Amino acid sequence: RIVNLGLAEFNEPCVAECRHDVEVTECATCQEEHPEIYGEEARTEGEKIWAKTPIPEYCRGRIELLRRERADMAKGLPAYGKEKRVAVMAQIAAEEKAKNENAQHKTKEKKHR
Repeated sequence: RIVNLGLAEFNEPCVAECRHDVEVTECATCQEEHPEIYGEEARTEGEKIWAKTPIPEYCRGRIELLRRERADMAKGLPAYGKEKRVAVMAQIAAEEKAKNENAQHKTKEKKHR
């Protein structure tokens, strides 16, 4: 609403079109109109930059959250609301914790051999 009223502007296009309460097709159409930001080439370049430095744990969780949300939206499900985001982030954190504990356990087993 703030964007639509002209009270704020963002460097990234499609902010208004990709809100959680807007039709998915509006978001997809807007993103197709801006391949310099959302296209495969831009995404690949961004991934190269991210790959150069370690990603903080929270960012990895956020990336996974967005990946899961996009996958669900591609299936026709609605964008995540606040409660769903909190629940999915908790699930991701639990999965990450279990993965780390498993890796630590394997490291300890190797040391004891």
